[in-house]
Amino acid sequence: FVVENKTFNTPALVMWGKKDRALNYKGSETYKQLFPNAKIVLLEDIGHLPHLEDSERVIAEYLTFRSQLDSAQ
Repeated sequence: FVVENKTFNTPALVMWGKKDRALNYKGSETYKQLFPNAKIVLLEDIGHLPHLEDSERVIAEYLTFRSQLDSAQ
């Protein structure tokens, strides 16, 4: 989708596999522009389904992100 001249200030966690063959990880740069408060995590040796390929890492990243949100409030 295309959003012109729009940004979203909501905190967001974007996890992207660097070996994703369906969507190139460089697309994460677009998310960073749309969501300036986003944390972008590029996962080495992971493809299109990080939650299946390395669920422990995904859970750890999510819990860290959630913890940072909780302590910021």
